[in-house]
Amino acid sequence: MIGIQTSDAQFLKKLKDAAKKEVNKVADGLTKKKKTKSNEDTSLEEETKKEERVKLGQISTKEIPQGLSFDAPNESFRSFSVQEHNGLPRFGVLDSYGSGSKTKLPWGYTTYTDILLLKYGDILNLPLILNTTSSETFLKYFCNDERGDCNDQNRNAILNSPNLRSRGGVARNWGGYGANQFEKERKKNDFMEKHAPTLVDWSKTFWKDDTQMAYNVSYVRLTSSNPYDFERKGYWVNNPLKSGPNLNSQRFVCRYFPINRYEKNPDNESIYVLLKMDESTAENLINEKTSVLYAVMKIKLSFTQVEEANREVNMRSKRVMFNYCHESPVVEFYKDEALTLKVGELSYEDEDIEFSNIPPLYMSKN
Repeated sequence: MIGIQTSDAQFLKKLKDAAKKEVNKVADGLTKKKKTKSNEDTSLEEETKKEERVKLGQISTKEIPQGLSFDAPNESFRSFSVQEHNGLPRFGVLDSYGSGSKTKLPWGYTTYTDILLLKYGDILNLPLILNTTSSETFLKYFCNDERGDCNDQNRNAILNSPNLRSRGGVARNWGGYGANQFEKERKKNDFMEKHAPTLVDWSKTFWKDDTQMAYNVSYVRLTSSNPYDFERKGYWVNNPLKSGPNLNSQRFVCRYFPINRYEKNPDNESIYVLLKMDESTAENLINEKTSVLYAVMKIKLSFTQVEEANREVNMRSKRVMFNYCHESPVVEFYKDEALTLKVGELSYEDEDIEFSNIPPLYMSKN
C-alpha cells in the first residue's frame, strides 16, 4: 500500500513538473511574442514617422551614403546634409558617389553657405527659403492652386523631390505661377512674420564661436608627366598646403591666414612636395590605373568681417569674409573619393621633407 502511494506520489510529481514546464514554455512564448510584437510596433512606428518626414520634405527618399546632418528646427523646415570626414564637414573635392562630377556641389552646400550668409550678412535670400522649407510649407507659399501649377502630378513631384530648387513645373516665386503683386506681397509678408525668425534663430546655431573645424580635400595627379622618382623614392605632387577650401559662393570668401610655424616656412611656397612611397606601392597604383590621389588636411575656418561693395549698398552686394589655417601639419593621401583607401601621408614638420619648384618630369631626367 505504501509502495503504491509512493509510486502515485512520484507520478503526480512528474505530472506537476511536466505541467510546470509547459506553463513556462507558454509564458516564454507569450513573452517572446509580446517582445516581437513590441519590436514590430516600434519598427512600424519608425517607418510611419520616416514616411511622414519624407512627405514633409524633411528627408529624401534617396539616402545619402555619407553626410553630416543639420536637423530642421521644426516641421515647417527640413534638415539638410553636407559630406563629412571623421565627423567634420568636408570641403574642396567632394565624393561624387560614382557620378564622376567633381564640380557640381550638392544642394546641401548651397544651403550651408546661405545659412552662414544669413547669420553674418543678414541676407535672407529666396534660394535659402526654397531649400530649407518643408514640402508642405513650400506648397503653401510658392504654389498657386487657382492657376493649376499645383496639380496632382506636380504636387507628388514636390512631396518626393530631394531638391526644392528643381520643382518641375512650379514657379519658384511667392504665391506661385501667375500670382499678382498683391498676392506675392501677402505670401511673402506672412512667411516673414511666421517663419523667418525661426530661420534666423537656426542660423545662430551654426559656428557658435565663429569658428568651424573641417577637412579640406584636394587632388594630385599621377600621370606620365609626373613619374615616380626612383632616386628619392616617391612622387613629386602639387603642394596641398596651397589648396584652399572651395565653397562655390561669390559672397563667401575664404582667405589663407597662416598662424603655425610650419605654415610660415618659406619652403611651403614651393609648387611641389615629395610624397615618399615605396616602389611596390607605387607600382600597384600604376597597375590599378590610379591617376589621382586625394589629399586631406584638417583646417580651421574663422569668421572675420562682412565686406560691403563699393557701389550703392544693397543686401546682395555683401560678402562674408573668412580666414582659414591648418589645424594639423599632416596630409593624408587616399586613392578613392570616399577617403577609405589610404596610401600614404606626409607631415610638414618632418625635418627631411623635400620641396621643389621644378616640374617632376624635368627632375626625373636630371
